[in-house]
Amino acid sequence: MRELIAFLRAQSADIIALQEVYDGDGIRLPRHYAFLSILRRELEPRGYAYCAFAPAFAMQSPYGPIPQGNAVLSRYPLTPQETIFYDVPFDPFYQCPDDPECTKGDFSRLPRNLQHVIVDVKGTLVHAFNTQGIWGTDGNDNKRRLKQSKIICDAIAEQPHVILSGDFNVAESTESIAMLQQALHDPFQSKRTTSFNMRHKPAGSGFSTAVIDFVMVSRDFEVTHYEQPEINVSDHLPQRVELAFES
Repeated sequence: MRELIAFLRAQSADIIALQEVYDGDGIRLPRHYAFLSILRRELEPRGYAYCAFAPAFAMQSPYGPIPQGNAVLSRYPLTPQETIFYDVPFDPFYQCPDDPECTKGDFSRLPRNLQHVIVDVKGTLVHAFNTQGIWGTDGNDNKRRLKQSKIICDAIAEQPHVILSGDFNVAESTESIAMLQQALHDPFQSKRTTSFNMRHKPAGSGFSTAVIDFVMVSRDFEVTHYEQPEINVSDHLPQRVELAFES
């Protein structure tokens, strides 16, 4: 957590999109369960006065139910919009399979959602969509993932100034991702070998050739810079995109 907060401070992004965020409330909680409140406390003095959280489920823990989901932090005012669930609704009583820390198990029926916020950037409204996709034992297309992409395409249709980001849990080579790349501009398209931090994955595993994290934008943005920093703050690598637009 310390390294991640230091990285976010150094990046000084206007909008931060995060997935798998815990937002537990209580002074006795382990730090990772209170992650969002700690992050807000650390970043608010740096100008991040606005935050929206879209819980997907509440995990039952020894400390009570702990909400987990997607979060957006912003230097500019934001307004949360409707959160869209793909096919499994919010679960207020999720029981983690196999072990209390959720380090293994089948998470295919875990609720996943699409968070939508409108950020007022000096009078221009930016539609930021943030998601964590449907989990599976592989990154291939299936009916649920194709439906997920169709839901996203419907949500972003005809919206100006769209930023879509997240961990989609599906590989870049799939029809599911191609649908999104047809609707939006993907500056990273075909330029990466993996979006995983291989320091946390077995050497020679399929993770080394898996691109499942994306930032895509509508074509009314100009992409002036994009990068995937090779930094050790998560088991995934972060993406940074700098955008320009006419106000």
